[in-house]
Amino acid sequence: MQQDRIFAGLLALALLVPVAHGADTLYDERFKRWTEEAEAGDPVAQYKLGNAYVRGIEVARDYGRAAEWFAKAAAQDDAKALYKLGYLHLEGKGVTRDYKKAYGLLRKSAQQEYSPAQFYLGRLYAEGQGVEQDYRKALYWLTRSAKDNYSPAKDEASRVRALVEAEEQAAQAAAEAAAQAAARSPQASPQEKAPDPAPRPQPVKTAAVAAPAPKKETPPDIKKLFVAGNWLNEGGAPSKHMPSELTKCENDGDWVVCKTDRLRRTNLFARIDYMVEAKFSRFSEKGTFMGTYRENVLSVLPEDPDNPNPSDEDVPSTGWKVRTMIRCTMENRTSLDCVNDNFEQEHFVRE
Repeated sequence: MQQDRIFAGLLALALLVPVAHGADTLYDERFKRWTEEAEAGDPVAQYKLGNAYVRGIEVARDYGRAAEWFAKAAAQDDAKALYKLGYLHLEGKGVTRDYKKAYGLLRKSAQQEYSPAQFYLGRLYAEGQGVEQDYRKALYWLTRSAKDNYSPAKDEASRVRALVEAEEQAAQAAAEAAAQAAARSPQASPQEKAPDPAPRPQPVKTAAVAAPAPKKETPPDIKKLFVAGNWLNEGGAPSKHMPSELTKCENDGDWVVCKTDRLRRTNLFARIDYMVEAKFSRFSEKGTFMGTYRENVLSVLPEDPDNPNPSDEDVPSTGWKVRTMIRCTMENRTSLDCVNDNFEQEHFVRE
């Protein structure tokens, strides 16, 4: 009986060794391939090689080496590498902790719509680390991250939303207190009679001259102001459907037509190349106008998915998407308040 147990144990060990050896060979071959491609300058391979040094599976963990490879890919504007290098600076792993550097790297990644970077950028705004504290911008980026189903962002967005509401209530209370103080300020008593003024010399009578008619102020050209603006969204990034450094706009009769060049965004599942087209019309002297915008997905490069069943939104098909309608009002010539047909509020300011 004892011999049978020994034999069974030896058999199991014999079966496991080839499997383990095969796994090692797989990891070795993968690491070798990434190294060759990374040294040839491929940013995707550079990111994967950096990630291998972070994981410590294919090779011994080394945050310093990881940072070096992430930096090479980040120099080529790879969203995931920008995020990972920013995160290492945020945590001080393999590099000096530097919140300002972390902010710059995470912001570049967040603008490519990479949800983990949007989350940590929102945290930096909320805590005032590496950038001036701004709860509104924090909430903007956290909300974007939550919409992309990055799970930690939902609770953090709720926390920061409460801070924004408390900040607004405090500002309103301060304004009301100031108004009440102004109302209670001492005024001259109506019983006190002011002294008689000294007599004034009588003016010499001259022939009456008709007063010039008041000059009528020319209403602002809302269309021209709109096109000339470099509009930023609430997070401080250039808009992709309003005139900005990312768009090229021109007049087409009563319309303003804006188009972006080829853009890229990255999520947990894919790298997506796309462009945006927008059209605006019905500009009024009151500062109102209407428009539409839509996205054209040019190419999709799937990543190794963390989720085995990503949605169509995560890995979209190529081609034109459904138009979004938007109605806007220009305030003080420097800001736009808009609402789209999904009843979502959008706010923009001129840079």
